[in-house]
Amino acid sequence: MTRNGVAVADQKKIVLFAANTYWYLYNFRLGTLKAFINDGYSVFCVASSCSQGFDEKIVEIGCRVENVFLEQKSKNIFKESASVLSFINLLRRVRPAAVYTFTPKCNLYLSIAGRILGIDVVVNIAGMGKVFVRKTWLTIVVESMYRIGLKANKRVYFQNKHDLQEFVQRRLVGEGKSFLLPGSGVDLVRFSSEPIPVTRSIRFLLCSRLISEKGVRLYCQAASELKQKYGDSVEFFLAGLFEINPDESAITREEVSEWESRRAIKFLGGYSDVREAIRLVHCVVLPTYYREGTPKILLESAAMGRVIVTTNTPGCSDVVEHAVNGFLCDKNSLSSLVECLDKVIQLSGESLAKMGEKGRTKMVTEYDENIVISEYISSIKVLLGGADV
Repeated sequence: MTRNGVAVADQKKIVLFAANTYWYLYNFRLGTLKAFINDGYSVFCVASSCSQGFDEKIVEIGCRVENVFLEQKSKNIFKESASVLSFINLLRRVRPAAVYTFTPKCNLYLSIAGRILGIDVVVNIAGMGKVFVRKTWLTIVVESMYRIGLKANKRVYFQNKHDLQEFVQRRLVGEGKSFLLPGSGVDLVRFSSEPIPVTRSIRFLLCSRLISEKGVRLYCQAASELKQKYGDSVEFFLAGLFEINPDESAITREEVSEWESRRAIKFLGGYSDVREAIRLVHCVVLPTYYREGTPKILLESAAMGRVIVTTNTPGCSDVVEHAVNGFLCDKNSLSSLVECLDKVIQLSGESLAKMGEKGRTKMVTEYDENIVISEYISSIKVLLGGADV
């Protein structure tokens, strides 16, 4: 007898991974998915139906995919209730041994669904996001849902100590079930150290979701100021995908075209392999004012030996030691960002390389992806009562 192509006798080996997009699962959790497959598990990946082809890439490595009804930015109570029901129905049908979730709505809704059905759900809190930047009615609702959903969870992972402490202090999760991980880790083989480019200009890159909260507008304003000061001796690249369902925070194509026409930035579009963009530059920039977990782009860039400029906020400040492997700027401060970028411009080629080497060393000693993968593999064995599968 089979269910979804998996023998019922092997049902204890089914593990489900969920995020808002297949893009996230492929780009942030590929090593973990492969490790579970290699360890004998049947891996299901769950996300919204908007896949951009990444669902096919996930199938190619040996996973099964299941679409659910999930709108990332919706606040409509009927749509959100439909999402919870969609997750409940999915868990009833697949009956996984455990569920691993990585993005806010999946964390909340699958924790609730898992509690209803008695299925272990392991949550990864990757930053506190936009909801916690400014307290509103939605913040109160989300906090209440976390208290309800996380109460039954045996393990909750955090990507930085600041978020862990805040969740515990707000009594959203018990301290005994809270664990710290080095972000999502970085594949040190795939993101190997590479020499800085030999160019006539100092090159910068911001690669992120094209939304205001990531500091995109701030970066382009800083680029405009420094281009006026240094001319063609500096270059500023912007890479990322436009939002599929844009809101007021989304960066528009018209804005990007306007910045390009002023020669402030060069837009690279989206990258299926971010290494191609990182190789072009000396410094990677992320002036976010999100409550980030541990930004993947910072880990990948540091692993490749690039200087980092980012915001002095939880998550980002864990990756960068100021004036050692990069510089920390004040949140939402144009003058502070310009000052930090100017410091990079003043560095010699030798100093840029040395700072990049220190960043690589930090990634090797603290952020190796294998640390994260080993913890996840260990966690499933604990949840299964020490069963050796």
